[in-house]
Amino acid sequence: MRLIPASLARACLVTALVSASPRAHAHPDTTRTPVVDVTKQAQELLDAGIAYFKSDDLERARVALDSVIALVPDKPNPYRWLGFVESRAGRCGPALAAFETFLSRVPVGDPRTVEVITLRDRCRAELAPKVGMLAVASIPPGAEVRLDEVGDPFLGKTPLASTKLPAGSHVLALHKAGYIDTTRGVTIVENSTLRIDLVLQKVPAPTEHRRRYWIIGAVLGPLAAVGLGVGLGVGLTRSSEHTLPAIMGQ
Repeated sequence: MRLIPASLARACLVTALVSASPRAHAHPDTTRTPVVDVTKQAQELLDAGIAYFKSDDLERARVALDSVIALVPDKPNPYRWLGFVESRAGRCGPALAAFETFLSRVPVGDPRTVEVITLRDRCRAELAPKVGMLAVASIPPGAEVRLDEVGDPFLGKTPLASTKLPAGSHVLALHKAGYIDTTRGVTIVENSTLRIDLVLQKVPAPTEHRRRYWIIGAVLGPLAAVGLGVGLGVGLTRSSEHTLPAIMGQ
């Protein structure tokens, strides 16, 4: 199987794009000779890309415009139309790059910049991080606030003023010595402030029955020792009473 040279394959692609464009079908030209001039070839591809864009065939429009940029990378207009294609397709990243390139290559007062700047700013807003605000208060105050777990970065202590956070679901974690660690699921909404008020619970003291046993033990312990001493004394006294007559009898 013989491989087709890359240059020949590219020429075939260009010819196919131009001949298949809506404009080419509307105005067939059977006498066209092969295009050799790069500028004319780029213009043919640009016209095809614009026609594909207007007929909402975005994939072919992108291929045609990418080919134009490969041929004449310094020309600004192909980037403008490529930005239109990517923007309509919902791909704001590539659209923004194409628009920025176009704007960097045309004068400030160019009338084409009005629409481009509008779409560029729309893409910037679309790609900007979505954030909301969170404010936290607690009773008692002074609790450490973290997101999403106790070991995560420290945000501050309560009362915590409005703090920017990524929009979405999170777990709010509060910690204060002597109090039970508290967590709460929260949802941060873009451009909104969520206010949370929490009452912290003290760490429980030892239970009452354990304290009672401890007190009883503390009281009975010395008494038991005294009782043991008295018992030993009585036992020794009685033992002496039994042995004394025997000793005297001797």
